[in-house]
Amino acid sequence: MKETVHFIWMLFGKLKNINNRMGGDDMEIKYVQNGEKGRTCADCKHFERDVNMQGAGKCFGNEVSAEGGCNFFEARD
Repeated sequence: MKETVHFIWMLFGKLKNINNRMGGDDMEIKYVQNGEKGRTCADCKHFERDVNMQGAGKCFGNEVSAEGGCNFFEARD
């Protein structure tokens, strides 16, 4: 599962880079598999836990690990 999530985020990042070179916005998601303590996907308000898969969920429509993290982190209220 973690390898699949990592691959999806790498692919998403590459697609964003191509979009940027073609004149798109330059907001790049920098996802890591092991987020900082207190700043993981599970701690983020954008993370939607998958009730069918422990330790996984979605962020902006992408499958992610609850242990991961990125530069779009926003703490839950």
